[in-house]
Amino acid sequence: MSTPESSSPHQFAHLADTSPRVRATTGFGTIAQKTWNLHRPVTIIGSTRQSHIYLSCTSVSNAHCAVINTGTEVLIKDLHTQTGTLRNTDVVRLAQLEDGDVLRIGPTPIQVALRAPFNAPQHRRGEDPRQRNPLALETKVRLVGPSGQTWDVVEAVSVLGTDQNVEIRLDDAQISSIHAMICGINDDVVLVDLGTRVGTSINDHPIPARQPVILSDGDCITMGSTSLTVGFRPTDQNVVPTSSRISTPIESPCPPPGSTPRTSADLDARLASLRTSIASLGRRLVDATPAETISRFPTSPSASKSSDPTLDPSLHDYEPIAS
Repeated sequence: MSTPESSSPHQFAHLADTSPRVRATTGFGTIAQKTWNLHRPVTIIGSTRQSHIYLSCTSVSNAHCAVINTGTEVLIKDLHTQTGTLRNTDVVRLAQLEDGDVLRIGPTPIQVALRAPFNAPQHRRGEDPRQRNPLALETKVRLVGPSGQTWDVVEAVSVLGTDQNVEIRLDDAQISSIHAMICGINDDVVLVDLGTRVGTSINDHPIPARQPVILSDGDCITMGSTSLTVGFRPTDQNVVPTSSRISTPIESPCPPPGSTPRTSADLDARLASLRTSIASLGRRLVDATPAETISRFPTSPSASKSSDPTLDPSLHDYEPIAS
């Protein structure tokens, strides 16, 4: 049976099984408690019934905020509302969520639980040896208008619309104040229409509201009478490692280009030195006892699953996401 997604010309973003698992709860510990398991990459919270999480309150905007699961982190994005979005006690515009955070949207508190599955890569548990900014878009994107005007998309989540405070402000009476947003999911850049009246199209094909559609280099986004061409730019490859361990360079027996060639005796001496170092290392490995080897590589207690049958078995496949 054909589904709207399978029959669509667009490609939609989905979460991998290694993505963080997100649970949102309101009325925690009361008879009115309600819980959502957020299985989609983008969850829209608002006061319209079409929202993924519907909050019936006059102080909540139609599309108030969005929870974005990038595949490695979970972000909260306030969609430039008048009443704002709070994470714990802080008013936030764009922030990374942590396990146990409490969002306040209008008068409603929403508690967030985050878990990382055991099959997640190590760098998704906070062990990535590279410095990276989770609030910045990893793929550099530039939007080009018909008159040559350009907008660089640099934040992890950027809103397009006519509102003065959005990241990409467009001058078009047909476009909503908060019309669409661009964000990163897994290794893709996606576009999400926020439930607008006139809608959004990619390459002349309308996209469904509130669903992340993958963008490609050269795509044409149409909103109202405005058309924007998507261009991907090369990313900065100068990533600085955070590890303080510096490996000792080994001198090569071959001379560098342009240097004076070594004699046969020099090469023989260098090779003999290398053989001695390798033999010494081999003896150290043989002499190491099992206890010493185990003490050098301790097993993390958080990596073992709990055997307590009183615990919720659905939580046994998770571990908290490291901040």
